[in-house]
Amino acid sequence: MLKNLLKLSGLLLLLALLLGTGWLFMKVERQPPDAPLVSAPMPGAPIGMDGGAVAWMAELYRDSGVPSVTAAVGVKGQLLWAGAIGHADLSAAVPATPETRYRIGSISKPITAVTAMRLSEKGIIDIDAPFATYVPDFPSAPAGYSLKQLLSHQAGIRHYVGMAEAWSDTPYATTSDAAATFAADPLLFPPGRGFAYSSHGYTLVALALEKATGQGFETLVKGEVLGTAGMVRTGLDRKGMKNADDATGYMRVGGLLFPVFADDLSNRYVGGGFRATAIDLVALGNGLTTDALLQASTRDLLWVPVALADGSMNPERYALGFRVGEDELGRFVHHGGTANGGSAMLLIYPDLGLTIALCTNDSTGDAAFDRLAAARRLARLFARE
Repeated sequence: MLKNLLKLSGLLLLLALLLGTGWLFMKVERQPPDAPLVSAPMPGAPIGMDGGAVAWMAELYRDSGVPSVTAAVGVKGQLLWAGAIGHADLSAAVPATPETRYRIGSISKPITAVTAMRLSEKGIIDIDAPFATYVPDFPSAPAGYSLKQLLSHQAGIRHYVGMAEAWSDTPYATTSDAAATFAADPLLFPPGRGFAYSSHGYTLVALALEKATGQGFETLVKGEVLGTAGMVRTGLDRKGMKNADDATGYMRVGGLLFPVFADDLSNRYVGGGFRATAIDLVALGNGLTTDALLQASTRDLLWVPVALADGSMNPERYALGFRVGEDELGRFVHHGGTANGGSAMLLIYPDLGLTIALCTNDSTGDAAFDRLAAARRLARLFARE
């Protein structure tokens, strides 16, 4: 009963927001019954291998009601398949393609974590060092939390509070400006004594990296990760700088799709502000599974769940920018992302060298479909090859 009331109140709140911004008077869309579909097996892929992937993609599109789905698969460092179904823009009837860029939400965190670990390999930072080593004047820095605790959500930094932060339209020129929005807030618990998922905590990671290197976060990510991995279509989603390949984002109320309002992600660039293609997300996984991005020992540290100070495991089996799980195919690491107008999933089976990525231009995340379960189904198709 309480759960239903909460859902209803959330829907009423959303409707109030839409009315207040005039969004209900914008064009309403429905998922077209006939959707354009692209399937692109790469050279060297087994003949007929993409048949199961196409069926998977078509079923996901049909059952979920999302405007589009794009997906890609990498095996042992190579892109094996990419596909797309549906529309990047419903009103203009622009079909989605494997080159369509989507908001990836919190999959920005693995990108940030890999950036930090590359700097750690170079001896520029020490992830076990206190944050205060790099940013001594931040108000909560004297509490002694480390970069590793920030990366694993154990520092006690809070997450977004209220719709003003979750759907911010306030521009922040620098990482320091974004961090100032929560600088005066007390920690949720002593460092290491609890777990609280926090995108703001990742903003502090970037602040430390900037102080240690003298470079801006965007420059660091481009140089350390995007360029090295070949993620040529990935970058910060800056308000007012729309790329021709960017998908229009939608939110859903009932069975109707509304174009999302234009928010500003500069308060969360580090933990939730990137756009990417599914192909680029596979490039990230390929770079990790082939040691192109990190040495094996560093990569293994990236994917070890971090225990709390009392020795118990954190409730999400969160490592450094990734969650860790296991199924019949073996150990896997993963991270999902949801943003205003986009949802995505990155799934990697390290021992198989298998990476799966999928993206949609729908805000509802797992309410549309279980993204991790969908990615694992696709993985099973390719693990048999």
